[in-house]
Amino acid sequence: MTDAWASKRLVYRAVEKGDHDALLKTLDSDAESFINISSALPAPLGKKDMEEYYEYLQKKLLAVAICLPAPPVSNTQDGGTPPQPIPIGVISLEEIPARHHQHRGSEIAVNVVKEYRGKGYGTEAIEWALDWGFEYAGLHRIGIVAFAYNAGAVRLYERMGFAREGVKRDCIYSKGRFWDVVLLSMLEEEWRARGKK
Repeated sequence: MTDAWASKRLVYRAVEKGDHDALLKTLDSDAESFINISSALPAPLGKKDMEEYYEYLQKKLLAVAICLPAPPVSNTQDGGTPPQPIPIGVISLEEIPARHHQHRGSEIAVNVVKEYRGKGYGTEAIEWALDWGFEYAGLHRIGIVAFAYNAGAVRLYERMGFAREGVKRDCIYSKGRFWDVVLLSMLEEEWRARGKK
């Protein structure tokens, strides 16, 4: 990892308090996205929910906004505010609970705004989070979960090198029935074997 705050096409920055009015609300008001990443009952989220989500992210080992780089500054600008990176999602690594640091494990959660899905940004952000977790945070194991009805996510994670560890059978109720939760992970030595380090 040559740049701790960027990958090939993306930059990463802290999730800011003001993000709950735009980015976080956009992410969590998209019903499809909400259902694919949360086992909570789907319902429109209000300002208080967004503030709680922001506070929740602050407790993570890592929680960053996934951003497209700022557009280039043109020579015709009048000296106003320089262009800022464009947030398109959020990626995080779970906080390691007190008295569990010796295990050196965490779990990735990722969410990309609907209009930016299918362009490889989520994959790139996950690769960046793996690099950050193993190279900077000294993690040994990074997990990721997917609901069985999100088969595309399961296939993606397996293609990326995550090993399927198991299944929590009939663990969540959604769309009128019970679904499995698929558990996957990558170990540091597996990450290194992929040529990452």
